[in-house]
Amino acid sequence: MQAMQTASGLPIHKRIRLRGFHYGGGCAYYLTICAFERRMLFGTCRHGVVSLNDVGSIVENSWRDTATLHEGVVLDEFIVMPNHMHAIVHLPVSTEPQTLFRMVSGFKSSVHQRFARCGRINAASCGKSAIAIA
Repeated sequence: MQAMQTASGLPIHKRIRLRGFHYGGGCAYYLTICAFERRMLFGTCRHGVVSLNDVGSIVENSWRDTATLHEGVVLDEFIVMPNHMHAIVHLPVSTEPQTLFRMVSGFKSSVHQRFARCGRINAASCGKSAIAIA
């Protein structure tokens, strides 16, 4: 069975977000953010131990900075894995709709800017989509 396609031939992906849900505040959200094409960009895992490389450290530090950039946001547990990260984030009740998406977009932009400043990674070849939310 072939996957459904758009008129231009691109695959139609399964919708993973609830229609009509505001994704604003008053909730805790579990996020999984993946590296582009699930590439092992953030480090390695050997014998059950994750070792972050410079890129993984950039991702970790950028995530920690997220709480200081968004008033009332509380970062709970998170872990950066070699090709993705998991995080739990709490948004305050007064948060506007779409805040979760704006926060994740800002995080991804921050990582991309730090990639570019690092100089060891060609940020242009990774593009802003080097990390994509899943």
